[in-house]
Amino acid sequence: MPSLILLAAILAINTGVLMPSSIAFASQFPRVFSQGLMTGQGLSGIVAGFMRMATQAIWPHSLRTGATVFFCVSAASVLLTLILYRMLLHSDFTQASLHHEWLLDAKTGTKPFQPGSGGDFGRAPLLPPSTAPSPQASPTDDCHADKSFQLQKHAGQQSAHLEKSSLNGDPQVPTEGVHVLSDEGVDVFIPSDLDIPHDEFRYITEVFKMTWRACAGIWLCYFLTFLVYPATLSSIPYKGGLSIPFLATSGNWQVALLMIFNVFDTAGRFLPGYFQLLSYRTTLFAGAGRAVFVAFILWAAQGWGGGIPDAAMLSVLALFSVSNGYTTTSVMMLGPREVGLADREAAGGLLTFCLLFGMFCGTMASLALR
Repeated sequence: MPSLILLAAILAINTGVLMPSSIAFASQFPRVFSQGLMTGQGLSGIVAGFMRMATQAIWPHSLRTGATVFFCVSAASVLLTLILYRMLLHSDFTQASLHHEWLLDAKTGTKPFQPGSGGDFGRAPLLPPSTAPSPQASPTDDCHADKSFQLQKHAGQQSAHLEKSSLNGDPQVPTEGVHVLSDEGVDVFIPSDLDIPHDEFRYITEVFKMTWRACAGIWLCYFLTFLVYPATLSSIPYKGGLSIPFLATSGNWQVALLMIFNVFDTAGRFLPGYFQLLSYRTTLFAGAGRAVFVAFILWAAQGWGGGIPDAAMLSVLALFSVSNGYTTTSVMMLGPREVGLADREAAGGLLTFCLLFGMFCGTMASLALR
């Protein structure tokens, strides 16, 4: 038992580190990458469940053999993912996107960053151009008024760096570093030896101010989901209203409910890239609105007034699951676009923290209700 607990703790820590890191990384790319990550996350649960059922069906009398095959396939999948990630990290597209030197248009090839164009890459500053701080302002100015908060600090530090490195009145231009573009289209060269002082708390606070609706929406979404999933959902009794012998077998109804949740949740994660019905301002309401489905699930689990018919319960569960996946992906696609390119990694990490915190709060609330 102690070894099992230790293994579970290690896996939980690894998952807790990997999930925020991957979402923050994907936030620096066009929004379709966030959709792909969320969809893949949903598919992984379905594939793992089917694979485990397959090993049990093939080796019904040998639990050790089935578990060994399951973990060997899982380990091979992890190794393949690491290889593909390394290939992605060294691709020209990734390097260019991370450094913000140029961005790739999937239809026409490469094109320069278009400031203020909206969509995936261009975001206008919070203040009008006439009042927004100049990207060449000193780091002591109120540079957080622009959405490219981090870039403006870089620009100010670059100017100071060149002034201090002057010799006989001629500045020494550094040759090693990267070029980035501010949200106003200003090219900023960041020397590789530049030491940028950074107030992390103030920086995260500014990012949160720009993305608080998305943060609140994703927290509410996962708080409501884990308030009833999986414990309350698994306690809903089968009433025999569907006339399906398989569901009448002990435990199969609960397995079917959990499988339906995973399937429709994945379908919901896939939809925002094709049918985006939400905007940044409505993400909070989308997360809160799911409370209606939670009320129906609690009603069915408690059996108030005779409960809910089986067919109606499946319909409510499908809507509950689709709304979870759809809201999650929409928030991850829309939230990071409220900040500048250089700050999207921080925004993605902040959104992931709110997601995990919502899971924790929902789980604790579920235990309190039982």
